[in-house]
Amino acid sequence: MRDNLVLCNIPESEAAARDGSEKLISNVIKEKLGIQEKVHFERVHRMGARRNADGSPKARPVVAKFSSHEQKEKVKREGAKLKGTNIGMSEQFPKEIQERRKELWAVFKEAKHQGHRLKMVVDRLFIDGVEYKQ
Repeated sequence: MRDNLVLCNIPESEAAARDGSEKLISNVIKEKLGIQEKVHFERVHRMGARRNADGSPKARPVVAKFSSHEQKEKVKREGAKLKGTNIGMSEQFPKEIQERRKELWAVFKEAKHQGHRLKMVVDRLFIDGVEYKQ
């Protein structure tokens, strides 16, 4: 999962399904992030159910496994350009780390509200440069 990025809220359509998720993600990288060089993927696919519990269609997240870690990091660095769009981008983590991050998120929000400098690295939270321990 080291070389994976998850992109959310990318519309899902029949035309996009025919062209493939790889072309769709390449277009997002080119148009939204401004990276003009060719980005190579090992695999790109949608994950999850096609429909919500009520039967309505939904845009499933897209997982992109990059061929090189350097390309993934370059795309991730440009991710701030997605601000103002409805597209979200994040790293993919194993379930245990996702659960730990979820627990730390409440602490993160409270500390941010209090004006502290914050940084979350994988499943560790740093508040004003000091690691938060529960």
